[in-house]
Amino acid sequence: MRLMSFLKKIFSTKAPSPASSKPVLPKVNLTFVDKLQEMMTVAEEREIHPRIPLLKGERVLHMAENTGTLNPLFLEKGAELIFNASLQSSSVKSSDDKIILIKIDSRRLPFQQESIGFILASLDSQPADRLPMMIKEMGRVLKKGGRAIVTDWHPFNPMAKKGRPSSDGTGGLDEGPIGFEKYFKLFREQSLVIGNLKEIFIDGAFRSLMKSEADKKFFQQYHSNPLALFFFLSKGGARHGATPLDRSTTSGTADHTP
Repeated sequence: MRLMSFLKKIFSTKAPSPASSKPVLPKVNLTFVDKLQEMMTVAEEREIHPRIPLLKGERVLHMAENTGTLNPLFLEKGAELIFNASLQSSSVKSSDDKIILIKIDSRRLPFQQESIGFILASLDSQPADRLPMMIKEMGRVLKKGGRAIVTDWHPFNPMAKKGRPSSDGTGGLDEGPIGFEKYFKLFREQSLVIGNLKEIFIDGAFRSLMKSEADKKFFQQYHSNPLALFFFLSKGGARHGATPLDRSTTSGTADHTP
C-alpha cells in the first residue's frame, strides 16, 4: 500500500545527516502505524457507516486505497450501481453486476457531469497538490442534491502535520495537510455545502483497542491528539443530516454543524 510506504518515510527514528545529500532510509514503528490506521478504520465504522443515506436508484462512487468492503451496505441502502474506484491499490472483487471496479486518476474522474448521487472519498493518501482538483472533480460529477462524505487526517494529527507524499515522483514529502479554511474554500467553490463536520480525537473511545504494553504507551503518548476530519456534504443549498453542536470527549469526536 502506498500509505504504508508514505508512513515509513515520515516516521523515521533516525535523523538524516546534514552532510549527506542522499536521504536516509527511515525506520518506522509498524505497531504505531498500524494502530493509527486501526483507529481510523474504527472511527469510520462508528461515524460514517450509520450516516450512509438512502441510495435508492442512485449511482455510488467510493474512492479510497481499498474499496469494496461497504458494497453490501450500499446495496442494502438501494444503490443502483456502485463504482469501486481504487486510488492506489486493488478493490475487493465482486461478482455482482451492480458493482464496477475501476482504477482512477482522482484529478480526472471518468464520469459525466452530475452523474453520481453519492460519493464516499478518502483523501488521506493523496498528495496535497492533488486535493483541489480531486474536490473539483467530485463537485463536477456529483448531481445537484447529491450527498458526499469526505475523510482525511486531521491537520493537527501527529502524523498528518509532517507532510503528505510528494506527487513529483521523488518519493519525498510536499506541503502538509490543508487546513480548515482551505477545505471550506475548496468545498464552497464546488457548491458543496458542509452539513456536518466531525473532528475525531484519540481518546477513551479507542481505549479498548489498546491491548499490549506498546499500545498502552502509544495511548498515553498520543491521548487527546486529533486523529481525523469527516465532512458530511451536499451539493446545492440543502443541508442534510445537520445536528446540534456536540463536543463529546468520550465519543472520540467533536461534532460541528455550521
